[in-house]
Amino acid sequence: MAPTSGDTAPEKPADQNIYSVYNNIVEQSLHRLNDAARRIAADPDSASKLRTPHTPRVNRLTPLRDISADIHRDNTPSSTISYDTQPGEQSLFADKLPDFWPWLQEAEEDLPDNNSWRTDPLSARHLPTNEESVRIEEEDRRRAIAQGVSSVITAVRKRPQKLLRILFLCTAVFALLALIIDIVLVTSLNNRGPKNPISAPPSLVLSKTVVHYEDSLSIHLKNFSPASSVVISHDIQERVHLAGENSVVQIGPDGTKDVTLRIESDWDPGIHTIEAEDIQTRYTASATLRIDAGPTRPAHLKVDATMIDFGSSIQGANTIQPLNLKNAGSSSITWSASSDQSWLMLSPTHGVFSDHQSIQVAGSRTHLKQGDYTGKITFSSNADKPQSIEVHMSVRPLPSNPGAVLSVAPPLLAFTAVDGMADPASQSLVISNPGSQPLYWSIGNNQQTTDATSYLAALNSNVNWLSPAQASGKVVPGSTGSVAIQIHSRNLLPGTYTNEILLSSGRGHSALNSPQVVSVSLTVQPRCGLTLNTGSMFFTAVSGQDSPGSQTLSLTAAASCQGVVPWSALASDSWLQITPTNGQLKGVTTSVMTVSVNPTRMKPGVYNGNITIAVGQNTQSVAVQLTVQAPPSPTAPIIGVAPLNLNFSTTQNQPDPPGQTVTINNTGKSMLLWHTTAIQLGSSWLGASPTGGSIPPGRTGSLTVRVSASDLSPGSYAGQIILEGADQRNVAASGSPQTVSITFVVLPPCTLSQPSAGTLAFNTTQGASSPSPLQETFTVSGNCSWPVNWKASTTSAASWLNLTPSSGTFASSGQSAMISVVPNSAGLDSGNHTTSVSITATDSAGLTAQGSSQTFTVGMTVQPPCQLQIRASKLNFTAAQGYPSSGQSVSVSEGGNCAQPVTWSADTGGSGWVVLSPSSGQGSSLNVNADATKLAPGSYNATITFSASGSGGAAVLGKPQVSVTLTVTGATVSGVVNACTGSACNSTLPNASISLSDSSGNVVSNTTADSKGNFSLPNVPNGSYTISAKGTDSASVTYQGSTSVKVSGDQTGVTINANAPDPTPSPNVNSTPSAS
Repeated sequence: MAPTSGDTAPEKPADQNIYSVYNNIVEQSLHRLNDAARRIAADPDSASKLRTPHTPRVNRLTPLRDISADIHRDNTPSSTISYDTQPGEQSLFADKLPDFWPWLQEAEEDLPDNNSWRTDPLSARHLPTNEESVRIEEEDRRRAIAQGVSSVITAVRKRPQKLLRILFLCTAVFALLALIIDIVLVTSLNNRGPKNPISAPPSLVLSKTVVHYEDSLSIHLKNFSPASSVVISHDIQERVHLAGENSVVQIGPDGTKDVTLRIESDWDPGIHTIEAEDIQTRYTASATLRIDAGPTRPAHLKVDATMIDFGSSIQGANTIQPLNLKNAGSSSITWSASSDQSWLMLSPTHGVFSDHQSIQVAGSRTHLKQGDYTGKITFSSNADKPQSIEVHMSVRPLPSNPGAVLSVAPPLLAFTAVDGMADPASQSLVISNPGSQPLYWSIGNNQQTTDATSYLAALNSNVNWLSPAQASGKVVPGSTGSVAIQIHSRNLLPGTYTNEILLSSGRGHSALNSPQVVSVSLTVQPRCGLTLNTGSMFFTAVSGQDSPGSQTLSLTAAASCQGVVPWSALASDSWLQITPTNGQLKGVTTSVMTVSVNPTRMKPGVYNGNITIAVGQNTQSVAVQLTVQAPPSPTAPIIGVAPLNLNFSTTQNQPDPPGQTVTINNTGKSMLLWHTTAIQLGSSWLGASPTGGSIPPGRTGSLTVRVSASDLSPGSYAGQIILEGADQRNVAASGSPQTVSITFVVLPPCTLSQPSAGTLAFNTTQGASSPSPLQETFTVSGNCSWPVNWKASTTSAASWLNLTPSSGTFASSGQSAMISVVPNSAGLDSGNHTTSVSITATDSAGLTAQGSSQTFTVGMTVQPPCQLQIRASKLNFTAAQGYPSSGQSVSVSEGGNCAQPVTWSADTGGSGWVVLSPSSGQGSSLNVNADATKLAPGSYNATITFSASGSGGAAVLGKPQVSVTLTVTGATVSGVVNACTGSACNSTLPNASISLSDSSGNVVSNTTADSKGNFSLPNVPNGSYTISAKGTDSASVTYQGSTSVKVSGDQTGVTINANAPDPTPSPNVNSTPSAS
């Protein structure tokens, strides 16, 4: 490549394929054949030199090759014409040129071994002199005459030299025509094959790698798909402003595009990544840029709020507020967040950004009781100590008889996917109705939101990446339903996407808390890529001197890479050499590539090249600049430095790494005076000692480079030590300046982050289906011995809780893991069930990660099913015949998870004497009476059966019963029995037998009078009866008598006159009953 005076030099096409190489070789071959023919024709002795004893044969033709290295200078005259052979072309010629005459490679066993012309004619030729030619011809003539072919020899001798020259030229032309025909045939065969020419991968090359504010640079895109759309961004999906172009550019038909980027003052000083991604193929190409505009500020996470107040609202209402994260420094921030309350959520829970990122914070009032609540969100990052913000929220009770109530949980959903890979698993929204009427819900059109500063805003994409499994449904009071939310991420570029789902009551219906908004975030991570220790390299060489020392390029797979990752590299120019050109990466294993330059035969000037490194569908370009200085004067000092790059690393809060030595050589002829300048982006972390000195000719010196992480946050820092040399007259030494690139990586300690939520809460009803699972996310980052194994387990026996998965592996820093917490309420008693989940992490060296173990609490409230509860189980009544009893009250209530209001009804099973008031309703008590007006005295039993249903027909378990017993009592008939002699009844009849008979003569009741003749017949039904008495007195005289009585109530003072029988018949004397 020819040098230029500016920052750039003409580039050798990186995508040169075998066909272009092939055409160049053909042109060079033709040129050399013509030149050889011209030189031979110009030689006056060529006629005699061309004599040969053998006729040329076509099978002795072989593919042309570069023979300059095979020429034997001891027997070949030196040419007066010099030929320039490109080493790069020679290697391509030797490796890639096919054999154009495979069908002509016949065996030549028939030729004697003394045919010296079979070797290269230039390496073995010895042309005879004129005298030798005459002698040879004479010997041949004599031999021919002896063999009888003198006529032929005579004819040959008469041919003039001109004919010999014509014969040679015809032979050369014939060979040239054969070569051209072979080229055409090979080209035709190749054109009929598959249309897959060998080409380089897409790449992005910057015209400058170090710029200042208000500078402009060109971005050269090449090897992309023709006419494709490519989006250009910087750092973490930040939008760029191109001159006369949108962030989305159209590639030309040749697969290339040049755009201009102007560096405005809103860019931070330091290292930036410029990236281009093909929207269709998802192939990305990137390069790094350094803005040299003063010191950089360390990354610093700034949260725009220290307290959030969600205010007051009724049960089931959700509140969502945005929260902005800002990087008040440079570089990028990797962060994660967690909350200590189950009702407090945020989405996403982790991420990476370079400038800012907006997240959503939500408070869910589902299943919360009335009261005030306080929670805390903690942010952890690689840039700062943990930061916390306080969140307040109040919950009001539902009004009485609220109708349908819309309650949605969770209010936030977070998904993670990889660019162009499979869609993430769906998640469920739970829709509850704690109201008193059926809930009819529907999902409206979701609304996407895009950050205006993100490159995604330039796409103007209307791709609907979110869809619910169903758009509407019905939930009866006290019940729940669910709907799956599905994500379609395959067509989305890397970045953070947000969307809102609007749930409301269905058309023609109303509901409390309608509408409700659910915020959904989707983080699409970049595909597998590389992390390099530098994006640019600088070499300084002196013409005619040894090549400068090599530099190393470290390659590490990005966090999104899985398993073994192959990589390959390609240098753009022949003076730029890399070793190895391919390899493999696994996990955080680093591959080292050696980069060197060969300035041999290069004129003084500045040469720019690049190294393209490909892994998967990602390429990165490393800019390499070689400055070739003019040869020094014989007495000038020459400075050389080795190594030209140094890598340091340490863990935050650990001792600084030891210093590294740089050797300074003076290969010149006079004293070398040198001094150093440290260029560092950020605080004073880089230093070298000593800062200057002198080195005699042919001697070496050294300096020690040291770094300090005391004022640095975790991250990667780049700096330079520039060594300038001069002679004793302060004239710049050859090879000056020399630049030593410094990379310092400050790693955070191996740390296990807090889980995304400190508490998870589930609610269900006994006997109902289990609640939907919830997710917990966490990360491991920092300086770990990878891989890091993690394990999750419950701290106490909890058969009702499953963790999926319960263990896993982190391959590299920054990866996230998700645990699905799955409850199982089958067989659980009603009540509160609580357990804790512990997460531990251990690296491959057996060391426990900082922060391990992390715990979160899981609680599940199992409410009893809605049941009707009756306080009394038995009622006893007593009533006199013909009279109602006094009433009794029965308490009626419902318990458990009921859909209010609950309506109950009571049934006596056909027992009409049981009077219920009311027999159904929504009240809390029931009045029960027993009606004995139509019942005979005796004992009666009945059962009251209760049943109930919730609002909207919701089921209420159980049919409680109350037994009722009624005792009906009759009238009491009492009186006295007199012993009568004749008409005189002057005494009572003690211990007389009393019997009560109905009109049919059936004895209804009987008793025995006392010693005074008094009797009492209890529980006598109303009606007409005959009361008979019989007994003896002390003289053993038998008396008997009866009287009639009509009972309609208690009868007292009934007198029975019992007479002794006369010895002779006498008129019957009847007793006269007392007035009733």
